Amino acid sequence: EKPVQGQKRHEKPVQGQKRHEKPVQGQKRHEKPVQGQNPNLKLTATTNRDRTQRGTASRATRLKVGHGGTLDQLAEGVLVIAVGQDCKKLSEFLKGDKCYVATGQLGKSTDTCDAGGTVTEQKPYDHVQRMDLERTLKSFRGETFQAPPAYSALKHQGMRFSDLARSGVVVEPQPRRITIHSMSLEDFQPPYFTISVSCASGTYIRSLIRDIGLQLGTVACVTELVRTRQGVFSLKNALPEGQWTVDGIQAAVDKTSRMH
Repeated sequence: EKPVQGQKRHEKPVQGQKRHEKPVQGQKRHEKPVQGQNPNLKLTATTNRDRTQRGTASRATRLKVGHGGTLDQLAEGVLVIAVGQDCKKLSEFLKGDKCYVATGQLGKSTDTCDAGGTVTEQKPYDHVQRMDLERTLKSFRGETFQAPPAYSALKHQGMRFSDLARSGVVVEPQPRRITIHSMSLEDFQPPYFTISVSCASGTYIRSLIRDIGLQLGTVACVTELVRTRQGVFSLKNALPEGQWTVDGIQAAVDKTSRMH
């Protein structure tokens, strides 16, 4: 049949002719400036098609980035990041003790042992005096055993304790040997108290605050937590989030290379 006047006939494209379609994802090179970076400098993601069209089979260069350990969800402070070939040396960089400044709240406990969790118990704390706190802190120095919090990155039968807890599975983490090198009371304004801690790797400050509260005859949870040192890396030399740009990261890598 002849098409009605003005109607378009559905035809197959002539051989060699290109049909006008939306580009398939990955066909074109996408360039976006990095946030906070000089707009004249761009990151380029090059596809196989781009390289074929330029007559080269070289692969796009990828930069490896790895992190050493984790920080609690509400914590701030030092987190060691390795770039490039130094990812292989990350375990060496993480050797050494850790230092924290933590603020705890007496009279309240939560399922996560910090202020971000659900309150599980409340108890009086009026009987706690400064000298009681100082005496209790001394009792935790040295080697001792500590039960990690139910919400942690540790694994049980291949699953993280935090994932098990969120799914409603109750598994009590087994106590582990830890070492507290030093701990001092920096401030005490009931119900809040602030401590500075130097400890070996594997120590959970949330559990420490929890156990301090229990030993004082009440309960406690973390309200603020800052890691001030990890091994040779200190907070004063850390790269603030506002400087997470290509130039800022490169400067930090160069500085760290000179230091270590």
